[in-house]
Amino acid sequence: MRRFVRDGGLSLVFLAIFALSLIGQSIAGHAYNNGFASIEAIPMRLRNTTIGTLNLLRSDTGSPPPEDLSAARAFADVATIGILHERSLREQESLSSQLQTALNSRVMIEQAKGVVSFTAGVPIPDAFTLMRAFARDRGLRLSEVAERIVRRDIRLESPES
Repeated sequence: MRRFVRDGGLSLVFLAIFALSLIGQSIAGHAYNNGFASIEAIPMRLRNTTIGTLNLLRSDTGSPPPEDLSAARAFADVATIGILHERSLREQESLSSQLQTALNSRVMIEQAKGVVSFTAGVPIPDAFTLMRAFARDRGLRLSEVAERIVRRDIRLESPES
């Protein structure tokens, strides 16, 4: 038994467990062996974004009572909002971390430009050109070269010296 129902814009799928054998015998077998006879899939959706389904396994076949579907929709809505909120927080934390890394790298590069300008006796723009050429010639990241310059692990000389 397989039925699709449109209810308030949400597609609900009702499947008898034996129909799941088309999907996977192990799923159907485990469900049936544990006393389940049907499954309802409630979409987890916010506006146009669907992130999955809330699956309800039931011991009898046929349509579930309307109050059960209403509760299931409420659970699906709350779970969707929670999952999307957590995903949004994780993305914000990742972006924040990337921006902090970029800022730290930029600070280190500015410090290194000053060191090279002083030690090589060149103007700041030329110090940056020396650093960039050094990094490119050796296949290094500019931030790595800058850090090594500030730690005094490497010293760049003016091309005229």
